[in-house]
Amino acid sequence: MNAENIRQLIARGESETLELKKSLSQLRRGVETVTAMANTRGGQVLFGVQAEGKIIGLEHPDASAQIAEAITKNTDPILYPSLETVEIGGKKIVVVAVVESEDKPHFAYGHGYLRVGSTTKIMSRAVLEMAISQRRPAEFERRPALGAAFSDLDEDKLRIYFRLRAPGAEDVDHLSLAELAVGQGLAVRVNGDHRPSVAGLLLFGKLPQKINDNWGITALRVHGPDITYPIIDRREITGAAEQLIERGLQFVAGHMRVAYDFPKDSIQRREIPEYPLTAVREALVNAVAHRDYQPNERIQLRLHDDRLEIQNPGGLLPGLKLEQVLRTPTPRRRNFIIAQVLLEWKLAEQVGRGLVRIQRDMRELGAPEPRFESTSSHFIVTLPSRHQLLA
Repeated sequence: MNAENIRQLIARGESETLELKKSLSQLRRGVETVTAMANTRGGQVLFGVQAEGKIIGLEHPDASAQIAEAITKNTDPILYPSLETVEIGGKKIVVVAVVESEDKPHFAYGHGYLRVGSTTKIMSRAVLEMAISQRRPAEFERRPALGAAFSDLDEDKLRIYFRLRAPGAEDVDHLSLAELAVGQGLAVRVNGDHRPSVAGLLLFGKLPQKINDNWGITALRVHGPDITYPIIDRREITGAAEQLIERGLQFVAGHMRVAYDFPKDSIQRREIPEYPLTAVREALVNAVAHRDYQPNERIQLRLHDDRLEIQNPGGLLPGLKLEQVLRTPTPRRRNFIIAQVLLEWKLAEQVGRGLVRIQRDMRELGAPEPRFESTSSHFIVTLPSRHQLLA
């Protein structure tokens, strides 16, 4: 935005989509207005301009950084508007551009706000409840991963992915790797920089758990039917999404028992695994692809003497029932980007198909039926041990 554009904007006066703030002394009110615009139709907040339109400028050398920090520290869900410093007649102003959010309602300092004409108002309880009920639950994976930089991504892995998915995009269309990542929801522009999104970090991060330790798996081998019995082995499994799946599978394979029998009319023995590893893989894929990544909680993998349990944060999405998912695959996903990339990598099935495959693989092994449980906060897959029948 150039100086002439800003002068024309100021000349129109304050409105639903424009607010003028003379200095950083009005920063809190400015943050409330940014939040209100994100909850309404978007807009722009100009710092360094008096309400009547006179440009006085900001003298603080780090004004833009101070405004950005105030917004990100005091909004929930966190807002990342675009900030631009423009000089007009030797005076610097900061333009905060706000888009209407798909993740609204946002709060500032514990309150929800809306723009009503040229004023910022606290949301009424009825409006707030309606906004919360309409919130889209599947957007967390698109948010910037707090504390992460673009350098936390494995750029070689990302480049290989885009060369297969969009051949020539870098060399022919001259798009940077960061721009390609933004286009696929794997990165986000924040104050002029590119940062990994939650999905981008989980899929292509060098070590996502360095940024958030809760995005891993706690794996236990318990010698007994519940957690009060001795724990033989415990591992904190880390890595990107497909590494979590493979390392979780290796943990189960290394601890499960293998029995043998001799089929009729055969002199060669046959191995009977305790669990079909294809079913274990599907359960792990389901946990990694569809968990809720907001709670401070890890996926729990527990291998007991009589069963394997895999529990992930986040039940089924509102409106979905377990019977429906098992009967008919549904396109609704909590983490569309993560699930889609795992599907492209041939690691995941469509939503619901993986659960059906688990049932089929358990039957083919001759094991008891798997159990699926969905609560408001968790999804649990339980695979009974095939060896309980042998015993």
